[in-house]
Amino acid sequence: MSTVSRRTLSPHQPRALAESNGVCGRLLVVDDNEDFLVALRMLLANTSHEVVCADDGLSALQQAERTEFDLLLTDVRMHPMDGVTLAGRVKEL
Repeated sequence: MSTVSRRTLSPHQPRALAESNGVCGRLLVVDDNEDFLVALRMLLANTSHEVVCADDGLSALQQAERTEFDLLLTDVRMHPMDGVTLAGRVKEL
């Protein structure tokens, strides 16, 4: 069972201070190159982060609308939504 601290967190404190479920943070990794996406997932698999992958900007935005992420790691050159546009849209959420 996970307990949440009752203290107020500043925007700069990581989620790991509030949650004790063993996950340090949630990462959203986005790339339209499947090989690179698989390699990143494998690289990050042994960390204490929850890793969610998307293969385009639109599906990544849908993920971000449903779940709060601590880090967005995205390719810049994707279609139909590039990584810069994606980052701006996620920031607006």
